Amino acid sequence: MISAQQIEKIAGKFHGGLGAPPKVSAAELVAASVHHELMGEGTKAEHLKEVTGKEIRDPSLAERHGGMDQQIFLTVLDEFLKPQANRLTDPCAFYKGMLLVGIDGGSFSLPNTDAVEAEVEKAAARRGKAAFAKLEICVVSELALHHPIAAGIGIDSEMGLARPLFSKMVTHSLCLGDRYYGNGRCISQFMELCQEEQRNFLFRVKEDLKARVVRRLADGSGWVEVCSSDGRKTLVREIRGKVRGRNGKRIRVRFGTSLMNARAHPARQLLELYSMRWEQEIGFDELKNKLHNGNLLKSHTVHAGIQEVAALIMAQSLVAQVRGQVAHADEVPTLRVSFRKARRCLRAFWMWVEVGGDILTAGQIKRMGLRIRDLLLKQLTPLRRKRSCPRAVRQPIRGWPRLQKNVSHHGDFRYEITPV
Repeated sequence: MISAQQIEKIAGKFHGGLGAPPKVSAAELVAASVHHELMGEGTKAEHLKEVTGKEIRDPSLAERHGGMDQQIFLTVLDEFLKPQANRLTDPCAFYKGMLLVGIDGGSFSLPNTDAVEAEVEKAAARRGKAAFAKLEICVVSELALHHPIAAGIGIDSEMGLARPLFSKMVTHSLCLGDRYYGNGRCISQFMELCQEEQRNFLFRVKEDLKARVVRRLADGSGWVEVCSSDGRKTLVREIRGKVRGRNGKRIRVRFGTSLMNARAHPARQLLELYSMRWEQEIGFDELKNKLHNGNLLKSHTVHAGIQEVAALIMAQSLVAQVRGQVAHADEVPTLRVSFRKARRCLRAFWMWVEVGGDILTAGQIKRMGLRIRDLLLKQLTPLRRKRSCPRAVRQPIRGWPRLQKNVSHHGDFRYEITPV
């Protein structure tokens, strides 16, 4: 995905070149960090030796991370993440030629160290301050592949991290976002990109967003004028509807989109398409729970935490690529290749090559890779059930229903357009 020479060139932009050359180069440190996040068990020093053959103690390695500008990892991440979907092999990843991407934010917890507490203030919680300070992330992903293509990491707000990502989205794409992005200011900024770079959006908006109806369309949608907080007025297409869930309850929804042509993009079609946005949530679950094994980072500083999360996202990208290559071999949907099993096989394959690489031929290594691919194809996950659970929590939280008994509902969702 990116060569050692490219990484060293990036590192040179953020380093003055003074002093003796480091024992571990920037390229080796990035490779070892991604390898460490994929392998899971073991220390980073052990994984560095596996990748490079160099021995260095963990405290010295932590000092090397501390001396490296965090922008090196973030710039490498930008160069590393590239779209993987193909119109021929991944038709479900596109809507009428546009790549389906999602944008959403999340957070990781930083340990309670003096360095973290001096730099980041904990958020207010129900009983005083939160247990941990948070490192925020915002990710743009290919929804049908759970593959990240752009990411922002820092202690800024989600919107602060999201705005630079708008311009990093690929052309001929359709971005799906939740109500956090369905505000006047965000819509007006995205609309400018739509006109310039052929990037489109479908955001769910809040019921109380003020808009003036300009024209009603035959499919029930309408052109409306949305005012942003800075006084700008933006013409967008609004879609309103009701979604009847598997439990029989109806939920009113409202969307804003840059797809203004009702004949080319019927309202009902876009209403049903929005359900793809939940793939972004599953992608976050794979990143935080299946790959990282929890919210709490291992890094003791914000600086090192940013590097750790950047390595995590690169590791997620690698697993997503393996899933895609396996799926293409048998023409099955990529998401039917299990994330956990793909990661497990990748870890086993890397260990096998690291230990026996000097006694194995290139042909033997290739044949083993093909056998692992065939093994994953025999262990495809079944098609998803039409089942859902209520959005409730066990612990009492204001605004959320209390879950006291596990229940689930089966069946199809039904969609109904409400005229604007």
